[in-house]
Amino acid sequence: MKLFIVAGNLDVEGWLLGLWSAAISGGAGAVSSGFGSVLLDPSDFNLQNPDKLVKVMLVTFGFSAFVSLMKYLAMHPAPEMKTVTTTQVTTQGSAAPKVVKTVEETTVHEQEKTV
Repeated sequence: MKLFIVAGNLDVEGWLLGLWSAAISGGAGAVSSGFGSVLLDPSDFNLQNPDKLVKVMLVTFGFSAFVSLMKYLAMHPAPEMKTVTTTQVTTQGSAAPKVVKTVEETTVHEQEKTV
């Protein structure tokens, strides 16, 4: 049962978003690589016959995304712990009844990294 409580305190959404953004940013280099090949060898790689160009861009995207994912996982191997703090703020007006507002604050604590 304690495992489910601990798992509920993990910032899985933020971790998955980080994985996604690492893959996209790493793979974005494929665009510059593809157009670089057009500049270096326009007879084989051109926009009139995009078969080779698309293949080069897809392979480059895959490798670049993989490298960026591994870098991200080296820095963040697991989701960080988050703490949800609930604070109650009470306001009173002269004629109004007591109003209670609940404010939730979520903070993410990074784990200590050992190198």
